[in-house]
Amino acid sequence: LPLPQDDDVLATWFSSALWPFSTLGWPDDAATLKRFYPTAVLVTGFDIIFFWVARMIMMGLKFPQNFASPYKSANISETWRRWHITLSRWLRDYLFIPLGGSSGSRLRTVRNLYITFIFAGLWHGAAWTFVWFGVAHATALALHAVARARGWRTPPAGVSRVVTYTFIVLTQVLFRSPDMGVAGNV
Repeated sequence: LPLPQDDDVLATWFSSALWPFSTLGWPDDAATLKRFYPTAVLVTGFDIIFFWVARMIMMGLKFPQNFASPYKSANISETWRRWHITLSRWLRDYLFIPLGGSSGSRLRTVRNLYITFIFAGLWHGAAWTFVWFGVAHATALALHAVARARGWRTPPAGVSRVVTYTFIVLTQVLFRSPDMGVAGNV
């Protein structure tokens, strides 16, 4: 495939080359969706390249694993144990636990989750889309924690994975949108 001539060469190349239906053409109302798919492909590809370069060229320097198949997670808590592992650990160790973590009341745990995930959203960028991304994940984690504490029985693994995957994909729309208007249109 020839490389495009615009400023965002890699993003454009990945979105056109790796989108499964790129050869079929896109209707006007679905053109916006084309920009959201490559996130996982880009992150995974760059991770692989980065680790290989670090080990081969930098004489065996090893970096911690940062992603562990997060799209296979059966719930939102497992997703965050598998997704962006180094950032998640930093947020847990230096923000969530110093705030009180999950010790104390459920309300305090929920508060700590919201503070941590709103900060995680803002860490990615100063935009309302990132704030709402953090709020969405904090809400899902809070609901999951409360359900677990009340003895809620989880659905079968396949159903849990589909629900979790759908939630992650939908919140990626917020994450990848330049503003809330675009996210709302998708």
